[in-house]
Amino acid sequence: MNITKNKIKQLKTGKKIHDGRGLYFFKKGDKGRWSFRYQRDGRCHEMGCGTYPEISIFMAREKREAYKKMLSCGLDPITEKRKEAIKRKTITMNRFSDLAKDFIEEKQFEWRNIKHRKQWGSTLETYAYKILDAKPIEDIEVQDIIRVLKPIWVKKTVTAQRVMQRIAKVMGKGKSLGLYHKDNPAIWKGNLEFHFGDPFKINTVRHHPAMPYKVLPAFYKLLLQNTTLSSYALRLLILTVARTNEILGARRDEIDLQERRWTVPAHRMKANREHKVPLSDTAIDIIKLRMRESNKDLLFPSVIGKKHISNMAMLQLMRRASSLYNKYVPHGFRSTFRDWAAETGNYDQNVVEFCMAHKLHSRVEGAYMRSDLYYKRVQIMNDWQNWIVN
Repeated sequence: MNITKNKIKQLKTGKKIHDGRGLYFFKKGDKGRWSFRYQRDGRCHEMGCGTYPEISIFMAREKREAYKKMLSCGLDPITEKRKEAIKRKTITMNRFSDLAKDFIEEKQFEWRNIKHRKQWGSTLETYAYKILDAKPIEDIEVQDIIRVLKPIWVKKTVTAQRVMQRIAKVMGKGKSLGLYHKDNPAIWKGNLEFHFGDPFKINTVRHHPAMPYKVLPAFYKLLLQNTTLSSYALRLLILTVARTNEILGARRDEIDLQERRWTVPAHRMKANREHKVPLSDTAIDIIKLRMRESNKDLLFPSVIGKKHISNMAMLQLMRRASSLYNKYVPHGFRSTFRDWAAETGNYDQNVVEFCMAHKLHSRVEGAYMRSDLYYKRVQIMNDWQNWIVN
């Protein structure tokens, strides 16, 4: 059945007709789309051939014949179409920034942390684009990477490391697309390590200021005098050893009061793995109080809109506290917990790490990950509560 303009016009929307030799037309409103069906290796395949009237009947038939010719030569039309799309794409990516932006666009949905997504583009734009865009991708050399990193390697070592790693990934993509044929110039081992000092020796890691565990009970008593949302949130953070974003995103449907358990879903966890938190008596009391005071899904909702309270709320609360405590930060309570566990109890260190939802060394995981050691963690978290509320 040969397709004509008149037949297309008379065709009802949602209907499909066959032009012959695998070419089909599907009507949608005043327009339509072309597709080509074929068999290869005993399987049926269908590929798009464009929209009508942008792709005329004549043009669609030309595409069909081209695809039939590919099949006769032992080629897969879908594979060849993808190759051609990649080829067209790479022609436009002659500069490092073009390739980097394309990489970020493809990878951004893998990066759950919004701050991380923004930093990827901003760091490359700040430190790399101006230097590396001065020449085509194919001509970039180790000396160009050194020019990017040298001004910041000592002053901003952590940032420099990240910039180096991000450039290496973008250049790796360039190699995979055939845009770069030499060794990756941004690789550290066997390459840049001969031009820069060891970053771990240059940079002194700055830990979050952690409150000494012996001071914590007095601070917690001070918190009890405050009945704001940020105070309740901070108390729950301390008692559960959770991270700030985990506390702020806590929802009613994650709490099982009967089982005395808070299950944080994988998508809200740093390790991208579901975490079950044992709830002590005091933690249960805080949660019940919040559920009575508000019927919203979030335990700590903002008064404006549907989001939670500010991620700075707990930090600001600590900064307004007594001068004895305002130098510490909420995240530091995780270190406080670890120090307390190491110095006051005979706890298995790996179980302590599980309490903090840390990702253990792969060899350790092999021994422990058959179980989340939940019931051992229940005892530790109850002991931790008893230390705080004494």
